[in-house]
Amino acid sequence: MRTYISLCLFFSYLSIFSGQNWQPCFLSTSTPGMDIADNAAQFPNPFLWFTNTSYPGVTLPGPYIQNMCGWAATGTAFQWTTSQNTCYLNGQGYPLSGSPNCNNQKYATNASDFQRIVTKFMNAVTNLAKPVVNSDSSTAYVASFSINGTAYKAAMSIGHGMLSGLCGNCFLIRNVGQYVLQLQTDVRAWSLELSGGANIWLASDNYGGTCHIPDVLQISCDDALNSMAGTTTTTPNTTTTPITTTNSSTTTTPTTTSTTTTQKTTTPSTTTTPSTTSTSPCATKTGFLQLKDEVLPTQRKLSRKKANQIFLTSE
Repeated sequence: MRTYISLCLFFSYLSIFSGQNWQPCFLSTSTPGMDIADNAAQFPNPFLWFTNTSYPGVTLPGPYIQNMCGWAATGTAFQWTTSQNTCYLNGQGYPLSGSPNCNNQKYATNASDFQRIVTKFMNAVTNLAKPVVNSDSSTAYVASFSINGTAYKAAMSIGHGMLSGLCGNCFLIRNVGQYVLQLQTDVRAWSLELSGGANIWLASDNYGGTCHIPDVLQISCDDALNSMAGTTTTTPNTTTTPITTTNSSTTTTPTTTSTTTTQKTTTPSTTTTPSTTSTSPCATKTGFLQLKDEVLPTQRKLSRKKANQIFLTSE
């Protein structure tokens, strides 16, 4: 156990001295574009309930996640304060196909620039990323690129934002040496949802509510996409300034694992089947299906109402 903890601390220190501002995943509650009706102060106890008929469209982590992960609102890896909320891996919810919209219409720059980034991002998925078959036979679309001299190999994804993000921002998400490049197309949310395939690339048990709090780094979308294409022209960076967090979380060394690739296709697959293998030596416990009963964006593939019925029946 002592060796186990030492390794986690080592990886945390490695992030600090690497010159990159990796942080445990959290949301700023002080700017527009956040989940739970943009009113985090109205819900000071994240574990009081999961859904509540008095607050339609609002979901909280709920008591099951608290018990499963051993979290409290303060004093643990999970933080829920008036300025920031922890976010953790919560499966998939955003198909990596078509032309995604900004579901809450809150942009990092403007609608036109958001569409430019979306077109460039989806072109990279189709023409630059390589399809990689996960352990559950889902497909991740994985690309190689460099940011500030550091090389990454990451599955491409769209979905929820984090930190102070708005639509059109990009983030690197890291969990135990695996990476996802996330383009924000929706609200910032404590339930960090990714595209199908990317969710399993990041953690093999990431089908719903988990106890994995990943590390995140906000980057320039254009810098990452230009690097994939082999161009050197740098476009203006539209990222927002990360907020320093006091969360205590475990991080990992930025190495990547080798995977077997299949022949390049142009149609992303989001098929998944449950897996029980955890990829996170620093996570304490693993997943349980918990999806959000929020107002459904048009891109969502899964039925939130049905998922909540399953959740409530299982308690």
